[in-house]
Amino acid sequence: MNSLSLKAVVTIISFHVSAVASFAQSPCPAPKGEVPETAKNIVAEFQAWSVFVETDPDECFAAADPVETTIEPVTALENLCIGASSLTVAYWPKREVNGQLSFRSGYEFDPTVAIEFIINDKSYPLIAEKGGQIAWPKSADEDRNLISLMRHGSRLAIIAKSTNGANIKDTYSLSGFASAIDLAARTCSSEFHKLPRIVAHNF
Repeated sequence: MNSLSLKAVVTIISFHVSAVASFAQSPCPAPKGEVPETAKNIVAEFQAWSVFVETDPDECFAAADPVETTIEPVTALENLCIGASSLTVAYWPKREVNGQLSFRSGYEFDPTVAIEFIINDKSYPLIAEKGGQIAWPKSADEDRNLISLMRHGSRLAIIAKSTNGANIKDTYSLSGFASAIDLAARTCSSEFHKLPRIVAHNF
């Protein structure tokens, strides 16, 4: 994807709640057949990242809002319906899922344009279903690779194109990421129901 030149910059202010939760409040409807995720059970905050726990089924995930969203061209804003975006790493013990990375865009992806996950100046592809708003790494091995890079990084960017032709770049801070996913992984273990529900951190 070409570098963004003519830019409209939208700064997303985080109130220590996950974009997974705020997405449900977006004026933009979810794609047909998709129910927006909601989460209220926050158990910890680590700088840019928050940890949530759900039950029935048991699920733990670390999530972050973008610190900046850039849209090109500015004229695309006139016809762009864009909800809140989020980056999430999830753990489902009953499904034996241990660290599934996903990106919720808040808009419908253009299926003809690659979705780029950029960290350490290197681009990795994400995949999405046609008409979807959620993208994932291509395999569990790629999940592990990208999560490992995120542990030691400071920022990453995701660049994609919407169906109305807007080029959208979401930038995420990785401050607190390692602590957040470590807690999420520990919480969704055999000791899941024995851990306290409310733990607050601001470091």
